[in-house]
Amino acid sequence: MFQIVKVSSQLTFSNTGSSDANYVEVLLSKEEDEHLSYISAQEGNSKGKLKVSKQKEEKNGFHSYKIELLKQVGKGGEVKLKVEYRLIELLEPLPAKITQKENQYVVYNGSAHYAAAYPVGQEKTTVKLGPGKTLSVSQVSPTTQENERVVYGPYKDQPAFNKKPIKIHYENNAPFVVATVVERTIEVSHWGNIAVEEYVELVHKGAELKGPFSRIDHQLDRRGRRQPALLHFTATSAKDIYYRDEIGNISTSAVRLRADSVDVELKPRFPLFGGWRTSYIIGYNVPSFEYLYNKGNNYALKMRVLDHIFDNAVVEKLTTKIILPEMIR
Repeated sequence: MFQIVKVSSQLTFSNTGSSDANYVEVLLSKEEDEHLSYISAQEGNSKGKLKVSKQKEEKNGFHSYKIELLKQVGKGGEVKLKVEYRLIELLEPLPAKITQKENQYVVYNGSAHYAAAYPVGQEKTTVKLGPGKTLSVSQVSPTTQENERVVYGPYKDQPAFNKKPIKIHYENNAPFVVATVVERTIEVSHWGNIAVEEYVELVHKGAELKGPFSRIDHQLDRRGRRQPALLHFTATSAKDIYYRDEIGNISTSAVRLRADSVDVELKPRFPLFGGWRTSYIIGYNVPSFEYLYNKGNNYALKMRVLDHIFDNAVVEKLTTKIILPEMIR
């Protein structure tokens, strides 16, 4: 279970028109579009990503995304696509406040029907919830519930721009930890060194903790509600690694050397419950020859915009600042 809603659609488009088609459109509801973090499309068995661009005008209350195909689809032809997108901060904790011993429940709002810009011949929607108790599920006949899945459909011969709102209220004890601010600074020196530093602000946006906090109960809790390990992946050549907060250096961290990276596991001074927040700074040095490339007097710096913070991380505001040596042009 995660705080990120992952949507994957297997689509088959048929060209019933009189002219060739070199693109198709997919739709997102207004709510989905507001929470959209990432969208991609692949054609058939191709591993390459297709070009996806958001259209300016809404269509029947939906936001449209244009997907450019690898080749034109003639009259009567078909094309199969896999469209994936990620939605962040869509799940709503309900109740909004819980005690330390209570489970967290969230509400997922979606649609039983696939929002399409074209008539739909046949469709089925499957919602995977993960382990835990399900309190309520909207019924749109036919609806079946099996273990951790809710299946809507199959439905046949549905009109374009079709939508049937659904609401699923279920248990989800995943920690909804969000990096509200990440400020990454990369400083390149004349002396063969690159200094990297990240300032990170975290907040738990799940159900807020009400009542007292017990560290003993926290240590005995096996429901997976603890915040994920803050696992930063850095280069194998990283050295002089430091980790501190407003008070000073934090010793509850571990560094592991792997074949292709150095993993820095960080532990904040206190656990993060709903509504709680913390901030920290992590930094390290790497040799510049691993990231600077040159052709004559022209140089190129190739580094990641953001290091790995923790699995399935949500970052609201990212700033990456690059400081170059003096007297460069």
